[in-house]
Parts: sequence; structure tokens; C-alpha cells
Amino acid sequence: MTDGKLTFKTDYAGIIDLLMGKVKPAEEGKLAVEPSPEKGATTVEIQKIASINPPPKVLPKWHGNVAAGGYLQSGNFDRAGASFSAEALRRTESDRIKLRYIFNYAEEDDEVTTRNHYGEVKYDTLSLKNFMDL
Repeated sequence: MTDGKLTFKTDYAGIIDLLMGKVKPAEEGKLAVEPSPEKGATTVEIQKIASINPPPKVLPKWHGNVAAGGYLQSGNFDRAGASFSAEALRRTESDRIKLRYIFNYAEEDDEVTTRNHYGEVKYDTLSLKNFMDL
């Protein structure tokens, strides 16, 4: 840390500078970080700013859906059927999880013609290096 600027050197992104303080307009194309008792004033080119007051990290939330359907038919043949599906997803900066389940059932004249289940569990890990290689 020098003159109110914290610098990180990384293999994946080179040099990263972090500044904290009140921001005010400066010369064209730049912002100034006002001085404080601990650090001096610094100017920064606007195009080099990654974020100002980034939002706080929040816990990942699950998202998904549930669907159900069915039918009844009577006449020359008596038919009935039902289906059910559910899916749940969660994604963070470092991984994602997907859960899926599907069930189908059908019968004709009291004889089962369809009964199947499908399930899926998927886990992916995401890393900054994976994105940098694309």
C-alpha cells in the first residue's frame, strides 16, 4: 500500500489497484479520490475503474419450477395419464447446481401403458481461469 493505493499482482489479471475514499470530478476523463488523514489524493482514468461501491455479496438463491398435468378420456377406450416435472437451479460465481425430475404415467382400459422416471443432477465448478482460456 502506497499513497492510499493498494496494489495486487496476479498471474491471471496482471496488476490490480484498489482505491478507497470519496470521489469527485477531476480533469476530463478522470475522477479524483479525495485525500484523507491516512492517504493523499489520487486521480484515476474513468475507463480503468472496474466498480464504484460494488454491491455486497449475497447468499446464492435457488430458482426453479414445478409443472403437473393430466388427462382423462372415456369412450370406446378409457384412457388416463399424468405427468409431473420439477427443476431447481443455483448459480454462484464459483459453481452451479442443477436438479431435475420428470415422471410420466398413462393407462388404457386399466392397463399401464407408460410409466417412466427421469432424473438429473449436474454440478459444474466455474473458475476465472476457465473464462480466461475461452
